[in-house]
Amino acid sequence: MFTDWLVTPRIVPLSERDRSRQKLIKGLTSLVNPFYSSCMPVFIYILRSLKDGSYYVGTTQDVDSRVKHHNEVGTQYTKQKRPWELVYTEEHPDRSSAMQREYAIKKHGGRQFIESLIKKSRPMNND
Repeated sequence: MFTDWLVTPRIVPLSERDRSRQKLIKGLTSLVNPFYSSCMPVFIYILRSLKDGSYYVGTTQDVDSRVKHHNEVGTQYTKQKRPWELVYTEEHPDRSSAMQREYAIKKHGGRQFIESLIKKSRPMNND
């Protein structure tokens, strides 16, 4: 049969030496590419389109440059709805937790949930 080449991969626990190599590689990678660094906080951001009032949720380590990118270059979704304003940010210690939170925000879905987040983050006026 032609299935002889299919072999179930063997899961081998990492040795202490392999773990230290992974840490070294990750550390070197973060020196070469600062966006890979796990010690930098990661932000969830919400943008509101000034064109049609729609929202965009994303994650980044540099909010200012990301907002600038959306307003100048854009992505497939954001370039058609420019200009964008930053209406909400949330800081997380690592990319994993930020992406989980981004997914939760998107899963809750809906304009009402996003607007409640924005409203809760704004200080109340005492006028």
